[in-house]
Amino acid sequence: MRQQEFRARKVGKDLKGQISQAREYVKEQRYDEAVAVYEGILKDNPEATAAYMGIGGVLLRKDELDEAEEYFNGALHLTKKPAPVLAMLGDVARKRGDMEKALKLNQKALEADPKFLKASLAAGKILLQMSRFAEAEEVVREALKYNPHSNEAEILHSRIMQKMGRVDDAIGNLDKMLVRHPQSWSPYFLQAQMYLREKRYEASIEAAHSSLRLKPENVPTLICLGQALLGAKQYIKAIDILDGVIAVSPDRWNARMLLARAYYLNGDLDSAQELLHQMTKGRRGLVSTHFLLGDIFAQKKLFSHAVAEYEAAILHGPNLVEKNPELKDLAEKVMEPQEKVREFQRLLAEVRERGSLETQD
Repeated sequence: MRQQEFRARKVGKDLKGQISQAREYVKEQRYDEAVAVYEGILKDNPEATAAYMGIGGVLLRKDELDEAEEYFNGALHLTKKPAPVLAMLGDVARKRGDMEKALKLNQKALEADPKFLKASLAAGKILLQMSRFAEAEEVVREALKYNPHSNEAEILHSRIMQKMGRVDDAIGNLDKMLVRHPQSWSPYFLQAQMYLREKRYEASIEAAHSSLRLKPENVPTLICLGQALLGAKQYIKAIDILDGVIAVSPDRWNARMLLARAYYLNGDLDSAQELLHQMTKGRRGLVSTHFLLGDIFAQKKLFSHAVAEYEAAILHGPNLVEKNPELKDLAEKVMEPQEKVREFQRLLAEVRERGSLETQD
């Protein structure tokens, strides 16, 4: 384990006071000072598990995973309550991308302490990511027996049910959560997202507004609302919402893309084209950007320009081409521009219907 040269001022003789001070330093992202306090604790109390955990936590935040693991293992050797340490070792494994190991460590944590919510949530999220939905639901149901007021557990349970295709159950579960926590914005936000995926646009708009009443100007909720308004063909309202998002968060690529689409659908082709032209200078979302520019030029009957944009989109989307090789075949054909545009639009309609175009950016 490394030694920090930096040494913070002693903050008090009592162990609890020093640990409290170190944790305050961590909250303030004053990591060197936090580590110095923890190392001071270990100098006087070599078996202080909290200090090992504290240093490990700082190293984990800094992605120094090998050293973090070393400190957590030191804590595991000393502690009589291994569940929190095992969960932190699970976090190390998760950051390394070893999801199987992360799952096993959190399962061991739950064997040591079935009530430990952090391990339940971590295991549930990993199982959800692995598409092991029934196991994920079982873990979360068990967690809720011990922690029936946990918002995070209820939200995770709803996400799992949604992935299992039980969307109405998921939405109903969030309604029950709102009975307990009527001032919580996140259940409404999650309902808005679920309704949006089901193309229940009016319900999504209502849920998003309910969320925004509790947490105004929350950007993800505003983007969800803008997308629902687009689905409901309320283009002017969508433009107002999305324009406001970009004013405060200009780097939000998805908001810019939705705004360009709103302009396009509302018939303002020039505004859509100008916004998309700016977006071609970036590195994100180039597949969708060039495809929409192709649609705009097709609407303007500038067919050779439209073909160039469609072909550029294909060049930026190797994964799209791998799943839909007919797009590359069409790009390589020599055809009259207007005919080629018609063929691109026919194929793109089929690709969108299969849902593989939206995943490319």
